[in-house]
Amino acid sequence: MAHSASSLRVPCYCARCSAHPDGFVIQTKKNNRLHMKAYPLRAPEPATSTTVNSPIPLVFDSDSEDGARLYGMSSPPRIPSQEPTVVPSNQQPPFRSSESGDTPDISFQPVVFPDTPTPGSDQDEADQPAKPFIRLAYLEACLANIYSNVTLNGALDALFIAGVLPLVPRPVRTLVSAKRRLGIDADQYITQYALCTECWKHYTPTELWDLPSPYCILPECSGEVFEQLEDSKGKIKRRPLKIMPHTSIIATLRRFFRRPGFAQMIRDSRNDVPGRNNNENFLMKDMSDGDIWHMSRTGICREIGDCGTVRDVPIEGGGRNLSSHRFGLHLTMNAGWFGMLERPHSTGPIYYCINDLPIHERFLQRNMLCSCIMPGPKEPSAQQINHCMEPSTKEIAELQNGEQYLEFILWINKDSPFVRCRDGDLW
Repeated sequence: MAHSASSLRVPCYCARCSAHPDGFVIQTKKNNRLHMKAYPLRAPEPATSTTVNSPIPLVFDSDSEDGARLYGMSSPPRIPSQEPTVVPSNQQPPFRSSESGDTPDISFQPVVFPDTPTPGSDQDEADQPAKPFIRLAYLEACLANIYSNVTLNGALDALFIAGVLPLVPRPVRTLVSAKRRLGIDADQYITQYALCTECWKHYTPTELWDLPSPYCILPECSGEVFEQLEDSKGKIKRRPLKIMPHTSIIATLRRFFRRPGFAQMIRDSRNDVPGRNNNENFLMKDMSDGDIWHMSRTGICREIGDCGTVRDVPIEGGGRNLSSHRFGLHLTMNAGWFGMLERPHSTGPIYYCINDLPIHERFLQRNMLCSCIMPGPKEPSAQQINHCMEPSTKEIAELQNGEQYLEFILWINKDSPFVRCRDGDLW
């Protein structure tokens, strides 16, 4: 079958598409040329700091009929190793003492976070925003399909007859892509991680296809990750045995702050009077009235000593108080397990609430960040919880030292087994 030049698709290796986990994104030849002009390849800049301040994930584009299946961003570079630093005698005492006794720590090294791909991907939009009447056609077609099973082609054919359909960006013809262009397809924000059946080590869909065998790659783990099937056309497929849906915290915050009026609801703590609790007649009304609210800091690096002592040190002029930022966020992480559908199957979400919102808005569903749903059928062990929390932990570390969003996890709400699991291994 002959293909026109506009329909022929080739891998795009521009600076934008090369950040995809596969190293490229399939584009048409025309979009390939446009991408190479708009996003030329640049030589990597030399590292000047041991701290990685990762930017907000980029938005990848694809004009394919069903939308590109983007499962996550490529992970930012690991923190480069450095020589042990000698602690001066006048160094501040660490906040956690060594568990091995009174032996002082001689050297400290930065804590390296798990090498986990950044979760999440933004909506599948074209290189150029669609014109308002095209977006209106998408919206009308989606509503008509939901209520009357009407297809999208009818609305686009009517516009084509009128001669108003643009050539760039080319209008999509499927409802899935139309919903993604409108930003109303929630599935595009969810990454389906495949989990090992034993340790719950997670794998992205791309990593799933790169596995040499169905077994987990971790040593001393006998769990399996997928089963291999063959469809009616003889095509080999890999079906995960256990799945963990996950959403990006950073991408979710970006969408929250784009909502009209959301930024205005965030509490401004910059003008708070310190030491109000010293007045015995002062009446506390919210957690923001507590002293710990103003003790959280940003721009810090966590280090661990050779004897196990952990400390936080400022980096690159950091160490500023969180409440000194206009949009410094205090998050509460919640975790718990419940039975589904009256069956002996226990599953558990990990979700965050923004304590800087008013009390009447703080726990509404539209203002909660559900990062992942841990599978069952039983409550997980410490190792399994750590693997489930790796993507979120990495994003929280980026936020704490980031520029676009500044936040600090201060409170954790969970049951007793989760306390021991989380505090004992991950942090």
